[in-house]
Amino acid sequence: MEASILALANRVRFDAVFAGRGHRENGQIVVDEIIWLQGLPQQFVADYAEVAPHDRVAQLFLDFPWEPQAVSVADLFGDSTQAPRRRTATQRSNEIMGEFFRRFGIRHFVLSGVENSYGLAWMGFFRLGTDQPFTFNDTERIKFELPAHLYRWQEEHVERLPQQSSRTCVTPLTRREMEVCVRNVRGEAPKAIARDLNLSVHYVRELIQRARGKLGVAGRKLTEADLMQLPTPQ
Repeated sequence: MEASILALANRVRFDAVFAGRGHRENGQIVVDEIIWLQGLPQQFVADYAEVAPHDRVAQLFLDFPWEPQAVSVADLFGDSTQAPRRRTATQRSNEIMGEFFRRFGIRHFVLSGVENSYGLAWMGFFRLGTDQPFTFNDTERIKFELPAHLYRWQEEHVERLPQQSSRTCVTPLTRREMEVCVRNVRGEAPKAIARDLNLSVHYVRELIQRARGKLGVAGRKLTEADLMQLPTPQ
């Protein structure tokens, strides 16, 4: 795993990395093993267990393991002028996660991984003490290079899970379209999504409508099943 991390470090700059593997259970990620922790103290792992229920980025990873989730910690705090009693549950969860990351000096991070016949495996890449966020090119490199590194590690160290299907679902949606649509199908209104993501309500609705067109959904609301469908062959 160390060689894989060094290979990625030549392509994407990061100050710390956390790698783990696990499996799905009752809609949550169960961590089976910490593969690698570098640049952060062990306390990071211990403290994360307490805030994990508030981690919406991890939930997005569970929905779309192959799609990198890039986050600037400052964005988790949203509008600091808004009265606390008027903040949504999502905003409060984001702030809890923001405080957690700030305790360890984390300003930007990317979470990405794989799900296959060996289960789930992932890496979190962190930038400390810098205002430079991960770029689109960074996330693209992670998206296409990381799965091979993780799969090789799984193949050498992990037993296959029973009765795994070889069918892999992909989606034609962009990362932002997926993020907005996942929250929408779980009951969040466009206005709440726009407020939490610092987007305009018009743009959020446009993203949802664009996704509906890509997925061929008309005359009804989007569902989670729609978001996991294979694109139509051309």
